[in-house]
Amino acid sequence: MQSGRTALHVAASKNKPSEMVELLLKHKASIDLYMQNGRTALLDAAKYESSEAVELLLKHKAAINLEQEKVMRGWTCGGDELVLWLLRA
Repeated sequence: MQSGRTALHVAASKNKPSEMVELLLKHKASIDLYMQNGRTALLDAAKYESSEAVELLLKHKAAINLEQEKVMRGWTCGGDELVLWLLRA
């Protein structure tokens, strides 16, 4: 079974992904595409504590909805700073 992860999902979940995320977004990567598990690149970035990717995705208007906010509040990883970014978005 495939995960449905796109290149943007993978890049966003890595540490220090800014160049690759920027490149993918420049070439019109689908920023709000959901994987089969229901996560977007923004949620992957937050889950894997990739604050640079979170910031870039939010700058590029990544959508966040109430379900995503609930998921983020329930995570113990990701750090308070990432949760605050998402809540301010």
